[in-house]
Amino acid sequence: MPETVAYQMDLFPEVKRFLSQDRILPFIGGRYLAPRHGASFMTVDPGSGQVLAEVASCGAEEVEQAVSAAEKAFADAAWADLPVNERATYLHRLADLVDKKKSEIAQLEALDCGKVLNQALWDVSNFCQTVRYYADLSVHAKRNSPIAVAGHEAWTSRRPYGVCAFIFPWNFPFLLLGWGIAPALAAGNTIVVKPAEDTPLSALFFGQLVQEVGIPAGVVNVIPGLGPEAGAALAGHPRIKRMSFTGSPEVGKLVGAACGGNLVPVKLELGGKGGAVVFEDVDI
Repeated sequence: MPETVAYQMDLFPEVKRFLSQDRILPFIGGRYLAPRHGASFMTVDPGSGQVLAEVASCGAEEVEQAVSAAEKAFADAAWADLPVNERATYLHRLADLVDKKKSEIAQLEALDCGKVLNQALWDVSNFCQTVRYYADLSVHAKRNSPIAVAGHEAWTSRRPYGVCAFIFPWNFPFLLLGWGIAPALAAGNTIVVKPAEDTPLSALFFGQLVQEVGIPAGVVNVIPGLGPEAGAALAGHPRIKRMSFTGSPEVGKLVGAACGGNLVPVKLELGGKGGAVVFEDVDI
């Protein structure tokens, strides 16, 4: 294993153990699974350029495993059929555990995407607030609402879709994880997440927390990898039911085309609007 920043900074013991693995593996079907191939990539501290960890690089085979695990959890583990208050209880336990480990997650986040620690702590707190909000909202949401149509019995019925896929960017890895998966899980869907290859650590660490609170295996899956391999395979998978992508317009076009070919509804959040110019006379 290459020398990592874990040996040069005062890290929390749990963070140090996590980063010191020979290779951080994808989280599929409730456990960390080694891909059959040996491909991997390094994730680095952008502040120093030093390697943080080696991460397994997933491709189409691991995407298939993750989608299959999510399908099985949706059907066989009856995540969708759990009483809504029981799903909400799982999510509150998850938020409580994230809150308990907020310092560790924020340290990983700060290292991996170059945030100041206070910003990373705020992001983790926002994750917890988001999960709790949607857990509570799901308990009070109406699943069936009658429609007043003379001579007919008509209803609006809300049901979970099934496997929902997410590709998140590098700038707010853990915060956006919460924004995406909280409503999906609260509604009874199962999920497959591909974090940005620049910042995969907090999403992969999150798998441990999913295990610890006892969320059924396969409900949450995290597959690290490169965009042209893992990202393309996930966006083009014919058995996902919903797709969410945040990133560049160029990649968004590819994701939209792949989903359109399978008639999979997709949400695209693209581009940015916060330009800045730094002049030579700024005291860095």
